[in-house]
Amino acid sequence: MLANMGGPETVRLLGGKKIMLQKWHGMFVAGESLGECFYLALSIDRACHAQRALLQTGRPYHSPTGEEVARWSRAYERIWPSMVRKVERLQPDFAL
Repeated sequence: MLANMGGPETVRLLGGKKIMLQKWHGMFVAGESLGECFYLALSIDRACHAQRALLQTGRPYHSPTGEEVARWSRAYERIWPSMVRKVERLQPDFAL
């Protein structure tokens, strides 16, 4: 599923990856479900904001290990159901 609904060229450029950032054109996100696409898009947006804020400090920083990244990447499985419940509570006419 491509959240940005790109065509065959986009799929080819993704090359099996789940996120592609394009200079001046935004991002493409691919996932197994709408929930995964939403979580990936939200995560990359937050990561970009955090990286920008971090780089603006001019101070040295710690890059996460592969293990840390993998653990955080699995977190969406727990987060998505709670996001759906919240939007259903706040917006009862919402439907996937």
